Amino acid sequence: MTAEIDPLGNETRHSYTDFMEPYRTIDPEGGVTGYSYDNDGNLTGVTYPDGSGEMYIYDDKGRLSIHVDREGNKTVRLYDTERPHLVSRFIDRDGGVTEFTYDSHGQPVGVGKGDRRSELSYDGSLNLVSWHEDGRLLGGWKHDARGRLIERSSPGSRTEFYVYDALDRLRRIDARDGNVIHLGYDSYDSITEAA
Repeated sequence: MTAEIDPLGNETRHSYTDFMEPYRTIDPEGGVTGYSYDNDGNLTGVTYPDGSGEMYIYDDKGRLSIHVDREGNKTVRLYDTERPHLVSRFIDRDGGVTEFTYDSHGQPVGVGKGDRRSELSYDGSLNLVSWHEDGRLLGGWKHDARGRLIERSSPGSRTEFYVYDALDRLRRIDARDGNVIHLGYDSYDSITEAA
């Protein structure tokens, strides 16, 4: 068991399983929150002091597939058959379905819900270069050969530029509002100046 004491002297106590998973928390008012797990160590339930609870259900690969929150709202995750770690569909608590598509590298290239559709594209180094929503360009990004962001643009706004030094530290930002920001660093590469 461990205990946390806040600056006002209120104590919260935590108890753990043999696998160091929290299984009970007692708050300063004596309320108990309990946690349960399956044989693989996945969190399957949380019971709160007011008697409400959450439930988590996993598929045979140990991936979260269903979550039921404290109010009884259910969300569902379905996974890509070729890349089983990627979510292909998400069904929200209102029954709305969001679909995700990916490129051969597993990068998200499309997100759709109802009539809305977002599309993302990448360069050969897998850096994000554009974002379209319902056919309209919302954002553009350019990167240098080292993968550093050097330009950011969006319709109706001035393009923002980024300049780096030989140590890959961001040294200057030519901001959208016309301001130029110069950054300085100490010997630990912490920013010490922004003017």
